[in-house]
Amino acid sequence: SRAPPDNGVIPRCQLGDSSGIRKALQGAGVVIIKSVASPSELAHAEGLFFQWLESLPLGIRRDDPRSLQSSAWRTLGYSNTGVISNYSVGQSAFMWYLRLLPRVRSAWASAWGLLPHLP
Repeated sequence: SRAPPDNGVIPRCQLGDSSGIRKALQGAGVVIIKSVASPSELAHAEGLFFQWLESLPLGIRRDDPRSLQSSAWRTLGYSNTGVISNYSVGQSAFMWYLRLLPRVRSAWASAWGLLPHLP
């Protein structure tokens, strides 16, 4: 089972802090990079996320608060971390949308010492 970093704190870095991002990934295996998506990009991603969720055979509905608290959430992945790993989440439209955001691509390019190839 996966678990958060030992101290429960996920490291946070600024966009462009290449060495900090690399250090966090090497030490904790995870990092939060601030400001890689605008409010409108986040709203669009949230819509795509719920489209994906509602397409699953779990009965989760954005407009039904009871379904958002159902046990169906536990079938999505790791309930101790909130990491979703099932139902082909990695190939969902919302994941690809997020991966291809210019600042997300730039953050990864910066972390690995590459030049970003942005559209």
